[in-house]
Amino acid sequence: MELRTRRRVTAVVVPVVALVVATTLLLRPEWLFPIADAGRSGSTAVALPATTQPGPDPSPGLSPQQVVKIQMEAMKGNDATDAGIAVVFKFASPANQQMTGPLERFAKMVRAPAYLPMLNCKSVEYGWPEVRGGRARVLVKVVGGGGEVALYWFVLSRQDEGAYKDCWMTDGVIRVEPGQLEEAEEKGFAA
Repeated sequence: MELRTRRRVTAVVVPVVALVVATTLLLRPEWLFPIADAGRSGSTAVALPATTQPGPDPSPGLSPQQVVKIQMEAMKGNDATDAGIAVVFKFASPANQQMTGPLERFAKMVRAPAYLPMLNCKSVEYGWPEVRGGRARVLVKVVGGGGEVALYWFVLSRQDEGAYKDCWMTDGVIRVEPGQLEEAEEKGFAA
């Protein structure tokens, strides 16, 4: 009985902590990125091939935008075995994996309504990456398989130790709600 209670508490506490962190980042993004956006406009539309082949491993040679593109290519080409979701999980930071893993749990989270437009999406556009020291974020616009348009902030950090030292990895992906579309438009996306 005690073990079941601990599991229930953990199952509730971890998502609540993740929600608090995501809400804080949405409400106070300047805590992460107090960078002026002067001179930035436009976005880069990228046609990504649907593929289920395992993607590359995290590498110090990959930029934050390259990491996000790898993850979105994997999401776009996800298959019945969730090979694409596995690639996305591989590029999640160790802290993110600890909060959202194991892979089976992560896959269920990705299938939640907030992230579902990313799976097997029709198209992806990328805003300019914002990088400050060891932190970065990239705005992504997705047209889902059903035509739904969704915006997401990918929040990344450069790992400072362990097997992934100096690799950019994703700490979280936050869906931009309609109330935050003005900021997204400033990054080069039309609503």
